[in-house]
Amino acid sequence: MADETPKVAEEVAPVEEVPLKKKSNITDAEKEAFFKCFLAEQNYSEKIGLFDNKIPIVIRTLTNKENNDIIKQIVLDQKSGLASNNDSYFITILSYRIALSIDKINNLPFQPEITAEVFPDNLEKGLTYVKERAKVIDAWPVFKLSAIQEAFRVFEEKILELTNEVQNPSFWKPGAQF
Repeated sequence: MADETPKVAEEVAPVEEVPLKKKSNITDAEKEAFFKCFLAEQNYSEKIGLFDNKIPIVIRTLTNKENNDIIKQIVLDQKSGLASNNDSYFITILSYRIALSIDKINNLPFQPEITAEVFPDNLEKGLTYVKERAKVIDAWPVFKLSAIQEAFRVFEEKILELTNEVQNPSFWKPGAQF
């Protein structure tokens, strides 16, 4: 009868310790700017360089009203049969969010003429300023939309990290005043 005892390697390679949370890349200046926006009830914005910083894009956080306006457009899309549970409509929702979050592309204002104040809702046609503002995105080449989507994703992740970090007392320097 053969020995059925499993053989154990005599030497085991050391296991590298992996930290549970990555170290933050947020600077003190970014944290302070974010917190000042919070205190002043203003949107936080950031300039992100696309294509090796050749094309700057300014993205900002949305207001609660703007988020509600996006939901209003989604409800109108559902009523008109445009919304469905598929990837295509997910891109539409993302386009709505991006269209309202972009302030500037290549140092030029992004559709300043299309706002809630100057573009009246046309509920019969299922149209709000949100959908009108996002129409230009439909004409973009896929690689442009992909690059801007990635910048938007990175920005949103940073907002989540900033929100968590400004609530962490150990992240603040002693004596900081606002």
